[in-house]
Order: sequence, then structure tokens, then C-alpha cells
Amino acid sequence: MPISVTVKGKTYESDGHYHAEEVMLASVSRSANLVVEMNGWPCTGERHHNCHKRFLTESTGRTITVTITDDHAGYAANHGRKFGQTGTITYANGVATYG
Repeated sequence: MPISVTVKGKTYESDGHYHAEEVMLASVSRSANLVVEMNGWPCTGERHHNCHKRFLTESTGRTITVTITDDHAGYAANHGRKFGQTGTITYANGVATYG
């Protein structure tokens, strides 16, 4: 099961080339604040993708709040968390704050 991203009740998944986060960011307004729910932590450079960096870039001038409900794919360790841990990342103006 791939990582999925839900925003305002709409769920986005990988299209086979782009990760779910990339598909979602291409589909929503670039100016609006976002509240996102994911079943896995954003990737941090695996397989030529870096969705964490993309969230940082996309947060310029807005806030993107990502709630991680599961550690599908096991990327929690890439964010300083223990395997299986959940949490929240708030991206604002290129800065990530963990909660």
C-alpha cells in the first residue's frame, strides 16, 4: 500500500511516477494554507524524490500542516523519530517544526 495524502476529504496517491505529496501539491492552490493528513512521513531523498524538501519550498508565504497517522514506508527515522512513531510537521516559510 503506497503512502496516501488527504486534503479536505480528497485522497491523493502516487501515479506511479510522482509520489502522493507531489500529485497533491500539483493539484491544489499554491496560495492557500493546507492541512494535510498522511499515512507515512514525507520522504527525504529516496529514489530521486524529496517530498520533505518540496513541502519546505511550497510553504513559502503559507503554512502547510501535515499530520502523520502511521509510519507506512518507515521514514520516521529520517525525521528524528522512532520507527512506527506518528506526529505533526508544520511547514511555514521554508521552516519545518515538529510536534
